[in-house]
Amino acid sequence: MQLPVYFISDIHLMLKNTERENEKLARISSFFKHIQKTGGTLFIVGDLFDFYFEYPHVIPKVYFIFYSEVFALKQKGIEIHYILGNHDYWVSDFIQDTITNKTYFDDVQFELGGKKFYVTHGDGLLSRDKGYRIVKVILRNRFFIWCFRWLHPTFGYLFGN
Repeated sequence: MQLPVYFISDIHLMLKNTERENEKLARISSFFKHIQKTGGTLFIVGDLFDFYFEYPHVIPKVYFIFYSEVFALKQKGIEIHYILGNHDYWVSDFIQDTITNKTYFDDVQFELGGKKFYVTHGDGLLSRDKGYRIVKVILRNRFFIWCFRWLHPTFGYLFGN
């Protein structure tokens, strides 16, 4: 893992191409240009997307610019680590193999410069998050994911939106 280490979280990229989303992407692009200049490692700590479900042969085109910019970082030698959140848990081989160096389905621990780090998206950690912990078991269930995958992507993303 290379220094410096950058962390971003809860960007919630939306499925709609609006002025607000374009402004958000412009700020992210500026941040990525900074990372390209400095090098290092980028941790995306969950909820990058407001809704994301990766079908075997379909990815949402609205995120094309974002995919391109993250891929460019990776091509420049920037390590991309992605800790999945509650809105973007359903990634598959495109995100895992093409966009990131490492994708984590749970919290991650690592040591850097003699210091130990524990990185989590954080949903479900508070004692009052009991409802979310129940929903999490359903949404991360392989059978549920398999069933959702049978929905046509147009309907899946309409539902997710």
